Amino acid sequence: MYTQALFRVGAVWSLRLDHIKLSRRIIQIRDNPDLNWTNKAYKQPDKPINDKLYKILKRDLKSRPPEHVYYLDNGCGQPWYRATGEMGRAMKKVQQRVGLPDVKPFHEAFRATMITELLVQGTSPMAVQMLADHSDLSVTLMYLNRRKIDQHAAAQDIPPIG
Repeated sequence: MYTQALFRVGAVWSLRLDHIKLSRRIIQIRDNPDLNWTNKAYKQPDKPINDKLYKILKRDLKSRPPEHVYYLDNGCGQPWYRATGEMGRAMKKVQQRVGLPDVKPFHEAFRATMITELLVQGTSPMAVQMLADHSDLSVTLMYLNRRKIDQHAAAQDIPPIG
């Protein structure tokens, strides 16, 4: 999920399976009062499902038993983790076990990397802003790693003078 969507950790943790709408190719990010989780304000709640995630979810959802309620279900209709912090600690252990640098929590690092890569590849900053649920474009642009920008195309576009 983290490699194919720009969801925040709470959105994945609280995601109910009935909010995954494969036929419409969207995931509905909704408040979950059962878990006392609220989506951040000013956010776009329906997120598109790209082709890769569609294939993953189609296969995954087909194999789920009826008692599963959550995307990260413990098998009894409850979230696998009791809270987002618990999920973060578990991911940190995996991060350490595989030798990844200890710079950010796992989910935040993936999210930041995907935002950066979209911007570097030339995706519209406004589209990335909406996908990442940033309330202000300046927040999105902070992720732009200017050292990675390919300047060759821009150099070719310099108009002749005279």
